[in-house]
Amino acid sequence: MKKIYLLLLASATTYFSHAQVNLPHVLTFSSNEPSWTAGIARDGEGGSEDIIGLEIQIFTGSSTFGLEPGSTITWKPNSYLSSDDATFNGLTSGPDVEATNNGVPAMVMKSSSTAVNFSLQSITLYDWGGYSPLMISTYDNGVLVGTIEVAFATPPAYPPKTISQADELTPSLFSDVDEIRFYPKSPQTVFNLSMNYISLAAPGTLPVQYEYFRGALRGSDCVLEWATAQEQQSSHFTIEHSTGGPQFSKVGTVKAMGNSTVQQVYHFAYPVGNDPVHLFRLRQVDLDGKESLSEVITLRNTNVSLVSVAPNPTVGRVEITLKTGSIKDVQVYDMNGKRWLQVEQASAGKCIADLTPLPSGMYIIQVKTDTGVEKMKVLKN
Repeated sequence: MKKIYLLLLASATTYFSHAQVNLPHVLTFSSNEPSWTAGIARDGEGGSEDIIGLEIQIFTGSSTFGLEPGSTITWKPNSYLSSDDATFNGLTSGPDVEATNNGVPAMVMKSSSTAVNFSLQSITLYDWGGYSPLMISTYDNGVLVGTIEVAFATPPAYPPKTISQADELTPSLFSDVDEIRFYPKSPQTVFNLSMNYISLAAPGTLPVQYEYFRGALRGSDCVLEWATAQEQQSSHFTIEHSTGGPQFSKVGTVKAMGNSTVQQVYHFAYPVGNDPVHLFRLRQVDLDGKESLSEVITLRNTNVSLVSVAPNPTVGRVEITLKTGSIKDVQVYDMNGKRWLQVEQASAGKCIADLTPLPSGMYIIQVKTDTGVEKMKVLKN
């Protein structure tokens, strides 16, 4: 097995510094790239940061897992993918500029050089075809390392799924590879896959193995709990938080046990505040400064509405705004449950409802979103 060696000599020349690889790293793609019409997305493109010393390529694979002729890679937001998570977006494969409805044979993630390996720590996947289990195979120098099967939620639910080496990504299969192939269990099945939030690390044994990472809303706090099965030279955990966007910020630190072969359990609490959605992840830091990221967990604050309506009271038109995600449709009811108005084919995060023809009184505006149904009262004068 080949490895990546990080040279720490103070006298290292420019030549040696180019041989280094700045891992760990999380690839977060947030926009399209014109060059992707050629069929290959790379780190450093589409809003992601460049990994020095390693070029990751992501493309639509043929039946033999080469580049599918005429294929493209595009970045698609949730409003296109219509996932059950309003915050999800990702790289989507297709044989045309718009992602195909007919499916593709496979998607491939690989190092451009078989001399440079990587470890896949975690990844968020979205199967918007929703018809089959996903197979993931890893390779090193063209030799199969191993294969896992990943099941998605049964339609009509379409939630993205984050998998990591703490759960479904078997560490022995994903810790020292140069190619990963994603394909349907049945070659005849429609395959529509998107991916993002790709956490990579240098190949080798993980200093920390997680048993679980979970959270719950308790009173005024988001309470997080995670457990490790073993630790080697672990320094601490940095807790990172987001309110729905791709950018995470540090909100706390918990000291690690350091070295352990038995279960260690950790806790952290973060104020709920007025944000409707909370995303958390753990950045584990070794004593030598190396880092790795956990999966992302999402907590929904049901005490805070995702929807705002203005003006309220109103004499006619109101603007309905969704804090995150997309609006599917809007319906207006009176307090007796009679429906007076429906706004169909609403899109993105805003729409207008015209209450002008309605009698004066109190109404309930019901907004169907990517993640459920929100209700707000509005007074029509």
